Amino acid sequence: RYGEEGTEIALDYIIERKRLDDLISSIKDGRFHEQKFRLRKSGVRNVVYLVEDISISQEVKNKYWEAVQSAVVGTQVINGFFVKRTRGLDETIRYLVRMTRILKLTYESQPLTLLPSHTLSPSTYLPLLTHLSSTQPKTPHHITYASFSSLSSKTGTRTLRDVFLQMLMTTRGLTADKAIAIQNIWTTPRAFVEAYKSCATDKEREGMVERRLLGEQGRGKVGKQLSKILGEVWGGVGKE
Repeated sequence: RYGEEGTEIALDYIIERKRLDDLISSIKDGRFHEQKFRLRKSGVRNVVYLVEDISISQEVKNKYWEAVQSAVVGTQVINGFFVKRTRGLDETIRYLVRMTRILKLTYESQPLTLLPSHTLSPSTYLPLLTHLSSTQPKTPHHITYASFSSLSSKTGTRTLRDVFLQMLMTTRGLTADKAIAIQNIWTTPRAFVEAYKSCATDKEREGMVERRLLGEQGRGKVGKQLSKILGEVWGGVGKE
């Protein structure tokens, strides 16, 4: 419904392919968390994170093996993505072919409900999906690929919340989960800076985030050292 012949529709599946060397690079520079955050915001329920092994030096493997394993486990357990490991490009291609066949069999004989593009915006899309999934749980809702591409754009649809999260995640050691926990309390950069200004001493600024997130569990928790770094970056600790 609401579609026309020839309209490309985004299905409820997405595969993010990462070669092992690219995965290591993205972990090192922080892109790994930002990319997973965008996948979570895409509204797609079935996310496959495909890690394609390639030959790398033993030195690099020894140095980053633990980080890679931690990233893979976190992607499965924390983010709820399905992680697929392949042994190279040929196996990746075979997997993509199988997935294409499965999706074709699943969708080609059933009608698809398409949400009108003019009703969608970055601020309303995810709440709308949440509402529809609770009120019409048996009816999958889709959007055009053009709308999906626009809504998933890195820059074209960024809200202040997105920009603030990305600003926070430039701090070494501050993951997407920690950034979201911070933003749940201070929703804008200005609110965050003003909170620091209201602190009476540098020591109070250093511990502000740690104290406020004291009840957070798991990956949303901010420790003493990271709280101190945030105080230096956002609160001007030690600059007076």
